[in-house]
Amino acid sequence: MDNDIQRGHRFLARMAQAAWPLLVFLVAAAVYGRTLAPTFTWSHEGADGGDLIAAAATLGVPHPSGYPTYVLLARLFLLALPLGEPAYRVHWLSALSAAGAATLLGLSI
Repeated sequence: MDNDIQRGHRFLARMAQAAWPLLVFLVAAAVYGRTLAPTFTWSHEGADGGDLIAAAATLGVPHPSGYPTYVLLARLFLLALPLGEPAYRVHWLSALSAAGAATLLGLSI
């Protein structure tokens, strides 16, 4: 009987250990998602935002180095999320990437 109880405690400990990174990701994604800009913004003089969004929509090259990984991932988000403007969908890529980075930071600590 004690062996079953110990196994139960170990299972709960493993579940708790696995659950907190998911919780960090969900909270960070919710915060980032709540604060997303609904469209392209001119903050920071519109730096590269328009270039990258247009490149993702057309599978073009924004400018040299081109950010190919970002453009391809943004294109997937444009195709996968049929909600709102293209800029809003690309912003979700950035929000989920930041939430993933927060989760990885928490795991490394």
